Amino acid sequence: MSKMYRKFLAILLILFSCSDEEITPLNYNSSEIKLNKETIINQKTRIVEAAISPYENRLHWVSFLIAETLLLHESSRERFAEVLNNSSIPNVIRLNELLSSNNENQLFRDAFKIEFDFYSLEPEYSKCGRPNDRPRPPGETPTSAPQTESLFNLYIMSLLNDDCLELYLPNGLISNITTTGYTDTIISSAHPLNNSQNNESYVSRDRCDVVKGIINDRTEGLIIIARPYRNLNTRNCSYEGYSGIDFTSFLN
Repeated sequence: MSKMYRKFLAILLILFSCSDEEITPLNYNSSEIKLNKETIINQKTRIVEAAISPYENRLHWVSFLIAETLLLHESSRERFAEVLNNSSIPNVIRLNELLSSNNENQLFRDAFKIEFDFYSLEPEYSKCGRPNDRPRPPGETPTSAPQTESLFNLYIMSLLNDDCLELYLPNGLISNITTTGYTDTIISSAHPLNNSQNNESYVSRDRCDVVKGIINDRTEGLIIIARPYRNLNTRNCSYEGYSGIDFTSFLN
């Protein structure tokens, strides 16, 4: 048998002795990759939200609902501008001056209630950019309030009676919001309840057209910040737990 023939037989033997099992390449399912990516993003979001205290989140909801009210309800804008212009503190509105029950505030309260109802009662709110959870009075029903009150009334009563809150517009009212057909972007945020000079914010352009951002002293535009103010004559408004914080210094 020639040497060439023996080499040929050896090659055939090697070929037929190899397994014919297919080696399947690794397949990366694009939907699984997307799901894993979204899971990571959602986990990061939950971490951020968990870092915001319930009280700060309450403040975020106040400014956010005010911004949505102004954007979506022309009937609310004149009263807002009037209260701001008549305020004894520049660029500040005490919340009781805007939401207390009287004839002058009725149009604003009616519009504010529509936004409150949407985000607290409608399931669609969960699909929209907004602060964590939903607007609610502490404990859902303050013990001082009659149980027959609507959820909205309980919420307003809690804002006005359990706290001393105000709205601060660091850039003032930069445009004429009373103009018919007014459309603009409003940025809402809250005092961070520490000495930081930046915080999470919500950039609202329309209902469900909201993106998260970061606000600082270089942020331009119409900005509404909800913050506490101290009133030593009111039992709930000494804010002793925040004794080292000047609420008026944020973005001032």
